Amino acid sequence: MVRVNPLDIPEILAHVGSFITVWHRDEHGTYQFRPKDMLPCTLVSRHFRNTLLPVLWYIWDERAMYSVPLSIIRTFTPYFRVHYNYGRRNDYPVDIREPCTHLLQLIIAWNNSHLGKDDIDYIRANPGLRILGSNYWFRFNTACSNPFSNFTHLERIDNYRHDSKGMSLQELFEPISGSLRRLSIQCPEGSLRLQGLVLPKMKQMHAILATSQDMIDLLEACPNLEDLESNDGSPAFNIGLDASSHATHALRSGVCPKLTSLKLIVRDSSAETFAAMLSHRTGLRRLDIRVETANIRVVNAIHHHADTLTHLTLRKFRQPTWNRSLLLGLQSILGHLEEFVIEGVSFGAIEFLADRDRWKNPGALKSLTLEGSALTYMEEEVRSEIDSLSFQNPTLHEQLRDQESKQEEGEESLLFADIRRLLSGECSVRYHTTLASHIDEWRIPQKSGHFRVHSKEFLEALFSAAEGYSRLRTITINKIRYDKVCPRMTNH
Repeated sequence: MVRVNPLDIPEILAHVGSFITVWHRDEHGTYQFRPKDMLPCTLVSRHFRNTLLPVLWYIWDERAMYSVPLSIIRTFTPYFRVHYNYGRRNDYPVDIREPCTHLLQLIIAWNNSHLGKDDIDYIRANPGLRILGSNYWFRFNTACSNPFSNFTHLERIDNYRHDSKGMSLQELFEPISGSLRRLSIQCPEGSLRLQGLVLPKMKQMHAILATSQDMIDLLEACPNLEDLESNDGSPAFNIGLDASSHATHALRSGVCPKLTSLKLIVRDSSAETFAAMLSHRTGLRRLDIRVETANIRVVNAIHHHADTLTHLTLRKFRQPTWNRSLLLGLQSILGHLEEFVIEGVSFGAIEFLADRDRWKNPGALKSLTLEGSALTYMEEEVRSEIDSLSFQNPTLHEQLRDQESKQEEGEESLLFADIRRLLSGECSVRYHTTLASHIDEWRIPQKSGHFRVHSKEFLEALFSAAEGYSRLRTITINKIRYDKVCPRMTNH
């Protein structure tokens, strides 16, 4: 039996080649094209070259690869499957480019957001496209024909701005109505003109629309929608829409019964409608709201989904403050949460947030994010508040020391008796026996951005309080993220 070298099989070699780093991400988060590790591999043999070249040239990013000579770009164009920053290279006009015909993903550059005939021809030449998007809101020239006329597999469109003066949305999306799963759309004026369009596979949508009726019509076209986001539009287009209110009104009508994730802005004028809408819906697992004023109406509205919510985000629209009394109203909500994000935290609220006894199931929480200047600039006061929490048990060493002083006064508490039995092996009561600092269990970033990293004393108090949450692994305070890297050792 002839033994075959696994690397002689193209599929295996291509898979191995995919682990060779071609794109490096710098400290600013920008990707850089660095093919030097891959290029020597393409010189091993003809087999290696034919197999690895498609891996090396899978992505064409016009910004990151601006210095790559056009002769090389033209040579390897047939290998491109992902095209970023389309239209960024001014030295390579669309009408003289070598055509890409096998793209799976096309992302349009911010400076090429109004697409004309040549651009539409470029899109149409790739009928296998799965994702079409832009770094900015893009739109099609109203005089052009439908760019999706020969498409059957397009699944995602990002940052599309619909021009009501052109073809209707029904006409535009009809060819891809059976494949579209994710859509980000804006229509600041006019009408969508859906005319009975149905998008049965649509699961996720971000919509900024001018009227409640447009929102109702669009959501009715998406009976299986699970994730909806709506905000008030982009200042760049001078859009003064109350799009979130339109979404609230639409959802109140009962559309999208399978919705499990919702992200909205709640203005004071629509708070009552928001509360009524939530009370008529069931099954929300993720809720992200940006409120104009933190008030009890918003808190009461969230209560209707206390049994299903696993991710809750409360953001500020202006300068709301989630004071202690409002947070007390959230107690019944904190039952199944795995992630909790809250902006506008006041100094007086930290005691509530850190006190695990107020949570129905503190063991469920995995991620906690707090935003509020008091958490940084009133650090001493906040630390004192955390230190005052009754649930914080001192280390075994401190317990013994305290009990020794009580013994001198003729006292021996039940806790001291437990400790004696623990040391003698007579019981299984769990106490932390290591004297190592809690701070050693968490990764502390060296760079903090706008806010400074907290003092060691503050973090020690915070991480000590976090011991009550058995699954908590991430704490973020004012954009500074702390990750737990080492669980504390315990004796039984």
